[in-house]
Amino acid sequence: MTLCTADDIGILLFKHDKRLNEIEDDLGDSPAVRAQRRADLYTTLVATFDAQLNRIQAERAEIESSCRQLIKELAGMSKSLGGENMRQDPFVEEPEMKSMTVTKPLRPSLESIREQHNEMKRNYIERLDYVKELSSVLLDYQTRLGPDFLEVEIPNLDAPLGVPDLSLRFINQSMLAEINRCSEELKRRRRVVSQLCTQIIQLIAEREINITDETEFDRAIVLSRDNPDIIGLSGDILEKLNLKKEAMVAEKVKREAHLESLKGAIMPLWEKLGVNMEDAKTFISSNRGITDKVISAYKNELERLKELKRQNLELFIRESRKTLKELWDALYFSCQEMQSFGAAEAALIVHEDEVARLQQVYTVQRPILDLVEKYYALEKERKELEKSSQDTSRLMGRGNRDPGRLLREEKARKKISRELPKVFEHLASVDV
Repeated sequence: MTLCTADDIGILLFKHDKRLNEIEDDLGDSPAVRAQRRADLYTTLVATFDAQLNRIQAERAEIESSCRQLIKELAGMSKSLGGENMRQDPFVEEPEMKSMTVTKPLRPSLESIREQHNEMKRNYIERLDYVKELSSVLLDYQTRLGPDFLEVEIPNLDAPLGVPDLSLRFINQSMLAEINRCSEELKRRRRVVSQLCTQIIQLIAEREINITDETEFDRAIVLSRDNPDIIGLSGDILEKLNLKKEAMVAEKVKREAHLESLKGAIMPLWEKLGVNMEDAKTFISSNRGITDKVISAYKNELERLKELKRQNLELFIRESRKTLKELWDALYFSCQEMQSFGAAEAALIVHEDEVARLQQVYTVQRPILDLVEKYYALEKERKELEKSSQDTSRLMGRGNRDPGRLLREEKARKKISRELPKVFEHLASVDV
C-alpha cells in the first residue's frame, strides 16, 4: 500500500474537482446545482475524516488504557512479591520496580510495558506456585498438630480482592520458619506419643487387660507405639493420652496399696497360724502383679486365714498376751499398770487393740527407753565392778591368773564415771 501525505490528498482533490468542473460544463449545470454538489461532497469528506479520526482516537485510548492496566498489574505483582523487580532469579530479592508512566509514542511504550509485565507475571506465577506449595505443607501440619498450633496465618491465594504477600521476607521469616517449627514439633510429638503409648501398653499388660474388649481409642494406642501417626498428634490426643496414662498409674498405685494392705494383714496371720513358709512363698510366687486375679487371690487368702483365726481364738489370745508381756517389760510398766488390763478380758480384739496401742507407745518413747536401758546396763556394770573390787583373791591368787583384768576394770570404771552422769542428766531433763 502506497503511503500518501496531506499534499497528496490536496492534489488528488484538486485534480478530481477540475475533472468535475469539466463534466459540469459539459452538462451545463447551473451554479446552484454545482454548489449543492460541492456541499454534499464536503459533507461526505468531513464524515469520512471524522470516522477515521474517531477510530484513531479510540485506538489511542485503548492503548493508553492497556498501558495503565499493565502498569497497575505490574505494581500489584511487584508489591505482592515484596517490591522486587525480578529479572533473573525469581527467588533473589532485587531493587523495587521503578515507577512507570505512559509515554509517547504509545505503541513502543505499550510493547516495553508488556515485556516487563510478561517477565513479572512469569516470576509472580513461579512465586505463587511456591507459596501454594508451602501453604499446602502448613495446612497438612495444621491438620496433624491441631488448628490452634500455627503461629502464621496461611495466605488466602484465592481471594478476589487484596494483594497476597509473596515476598521472600514473608516466605523465609514466616512460612519456612513456621514449617521448620512444625517439623520439630511433629518429631517431638511423635516421640511423646510413642512413649505414652509404650507406657500405657505396659500398664495394660501389668493388669492383663484384654485389649479387644476395650474402646477403639485403646486399640489405637497399641497400634501407635511404633507408628504414632495412627492415633494422631494433635494437642487433644496428647492430652487424652496423658489423662489415660495418669488414670492407669493412679489405678496401679491404688492396686499396689490395696495389695500391700492385704499382705500386711495376711503375713502376720501366716506366722501366727504356723503356715508352712514354703507354701507361703509358693502363694506369693504364684500371685505376682496387680491383676484382678491376683487381688482376688489375696482377698480369698485373707478370708481363709480369718476363718482359721476364728477357729483358733485361744491361740491368738495367748500370743497377744505374750506380746503384751514383752511390751510391758520393754516399757517398764509397774504391776499396777499391768493389772489395769484385766486378765478377764479374753476377747481377742481387745488384746490385739492393746498390743497395737502399746506398740505405738513403745515407738514414741523409744529414745527414752533406750536411755533407761543404758542406765540400767551401766548400773549393773558398776555394781559388778564394786563386787569384783572386794574380791582380793584376784590380786593374790595363783595359778590361772588374768593379767589384763585390772586394766579392763580400770577402763570400765572410767567409762561408767563418764557415761553414767550423762545418762542420768538426760533422763532427769526428760519431760514425762
